[in-house]
Amino acid sequence: MSELSYKTEANKWIEALPIGNGKTGAMLFGSFTKERIAVNDGTLWSGYPKQNDNPESLDNLEKARELLRQGKYKKADVLIKDKMKGGYSESYLPLGDIFISYDGANGNDYERKLSLDNAIFSARNDNVTVEAFANFPSDVIAYKINAKTPISCVITLSSQMPSSTVFDGTFCLIGRAPDEVVPNYVFNAKNPIKYDEDKGMAFCLALEVETSGKKESFNDKIKVENANEIILYFASATGFIDSYSMPITDKEIVKNKAKAKLVNLCYDKLKKEHIADYQAIYQRQSVKISNTSGKSSLQLLNDAKNGDVSSELIETFYNFGKYLLIAGSRQGGQALTLQGLWNEDIRPAWSSNYTVNINTEMNYWPSIRCNLVESVEPFINLVYELIKTGEHTAKVNYGVKGFCCNHNVDIWRKTSPAVGACNFMFEPLCGAWLANEAYEHYKNGKLSQYEDKIKAVVTKTAEFLVSYLVKEEGYYIITPSTSPEAVFRHNLINCNVSVATAFDMAVTRQALTNYLEIDDKSAFSKEVAEKLNALYPIKVGRSGISEFYDDKKIIDKGHRHFSPLYAFYPSSLIGYYKNPTMREAVRKLFNERISHSKNHIGWSAGWGICLASRLRDGKTASDIIKSLFKNSVFDNLFDAHFPSIFQIDGNFGFVAGINESLLTVEDGVIEFLPAEIKYFDSGVVKGMVVNGVTIDFEFSNYVVTKITTTDSIRVVNKNIAQNCVFEGNIKLEERE
Repeated sequence: MSELSYKTEANKWIEALPIGNGKTGAMLFGSFTKERIAVNDGTLWSGYPKQNDNPESLDNLEKARELLRQGKYKKADVLIKDKMKGGYSESYLPLGDIFISYDGANGNDYERKLSLDNAIFSARNDNVTVEAFANFPSDVIAYKINAKTPISCVITLSSQMPSSTVFDGTFCLIGRAPDEVVPNYVFNAKNPIKYDEDKGMAFCLALEVETSGKKESFNDKIKVENANEIILYFASATGFIDSYSMPITDKEIVKNKAKAKLVNLCYDKLKKEHIADYQAIYQRQSVKISNTSGKSSLQLLNDAKNGDVSSELIETFYNFGKYLLIAGSRQGGQALTLQGLWNEDIRPAWSSNYTVNINTEMNYWPSIRCNLVESVEPFINLVYELIKTGEHTAKVNYGVKGFCCNHNVDIWRKTSPAVGACNFMFEPLCGAWLANEAYEHYKNGKLSQYEDKIKAVVTKTAEFLVSYLVKEEGYYIITPSTSPEAVFRHNLINCNVSVATAFDMAVTRQALTNYLEIDDKSAFSKEVAEKLNALYPIKVGRSGISEFYDDKKIIDKGHRHFSPLYAFYPSSLIGYYKNPTMREAVRKLFNERISHSKNHIGWSAGWGICLASRLRDGKTASDIIKSLFKNSVFDNLFDAHFPSIFQIDGNFGFVAGINESLLTVEDGVIEFLPAEIKYFDSGVVKGMVVNGVTIDFEFSNYVVTKITTTDSIRVVNKNIAQNCVFEGNIKLEERE
């Protein structure tokens, strides 16, 4: 199914439906009493470029390493927390709201929908219809109201930030963002939202209204009377220039930027252009695994919450994930935050920033496989732009070359540590993880247009790691070293910092391997190869893969992060076929995490489906899918982080997990249907991309019956029908 549908209007933000063009987004409530359109601009953040790097960190780095050599983990923990910290990231902000207060628009037989096929929102009753879309080429959102009998309305604009409205031929909301927003998890902040420096960027929401009725415009509202048709066109602008420049604070300049988008407007032309632009991307790839039951998306979700998961819901949730990736991330825009393009709060959960110890990476896992190359560019640009700030952090905080990044990033490309517990504050290899992901997108999508940026990212990452590695007892290790958000027990004391965690060593190994793929002849490549060959290996312990050095015992056996399994997924350093012993160690730790998990947080569930699918464990993948829909999905199909926080990463992790269950790759060899998801056994897949090759295939009863490919591929001879139809150069290979 390719639509979301509801019989009631949204009463709160998390029930509304999202539209977006990768730059400007909106949440639509669909009310015919007082409609709310909550608008976001992807460049509207608090703050300005600041220097959070800490010279005191370098002064204490060797002290921390010596404490770790002595096994004094807690003392190292305290030292790093106190002396090697940085600052908080800034926050992604909501722009403002458009309110439409209606007179005469009420009616019966209500319905609101979001079409995933054409990216159009609609709402109707037996008197009034509405449709809205976010046009990418013009960066304009259009909202059209048609009424059988004439209606009237009052349109107002507002923001949670200090702002004003003015009509100077265009109705505009103008204001300025805070200089600083302290994260919502800092409960003792006396002044968490600060405007005292007047350095925050200016912003504007500009609105034009066309109508068949009478229109009166004032500085605080627009009144429309006796209209059968009303069209709202709106656009946004901010003072953001780039990640390293002070933003524009002059509201008049930014107002003119927004108004300039609202010229030569024609609804039908914008709509036609929007549909053609969107469908050219969305329709390249598809997964069809269900028939239409006639049930709404909400009915399907409610069935799943009661234990009855359907293939139709899986297909709808999959399509919604694709839709969100296109709507939230396009060329010229910013990368997807924790909430993508959509956020309601001035102090959103975790600042709605780029949390790069899993969440930002997961946002883009499905992009290339789903043939959504246009959505990848903001992510690649994000990683590339981190080089400048990350080089400074590497030099000041750690005294080494290259670029690094810790776990919280914002639009100003913050790369320093945050403040707080070391298991999330101190993670300088998050930059290497980002670089590894960017390189995988480049390689798998054959994105030659980004070659220079990718090579720079890979090279600067290798420079950092080669300089940062320490040789101890014959091995090169990362020290200090953490496993994202995990805590271990040592001498009956909880600790966060160790050496050579499975996560850090796997990320390092992958990053250095990537570098040698782009350069295996220079003098530097010889140093990279030497250290790669002498890296401390991933170890096997009591519970499978040993997360911490010396097999330290993790406190939470059901921990939501699968970081120690990074080498298996998203990396493929450990292969299902090529490393059977390590594969089973992965399986053992994975099973322990899953069996002790109290509930499957959305993003963790997405990662779990990916891991289970690569482990060829369809039962566990199916169980996680069931738990995900029961515990971690809002009625509007946004992913829920326990207990009730919107995070968009789970939407994308799910798509990646379904992709992995349909098709997995090891050493360039494709295996179809590695995991038998019990909720579907037949389907048609079109346009899936693997190593730059586009593949279509059909399957029935978990057996592939037809494969079509644009180039030569190698395929594991499993789950392939004897009479399978091959269209293209397809070579079957045996695997045990």
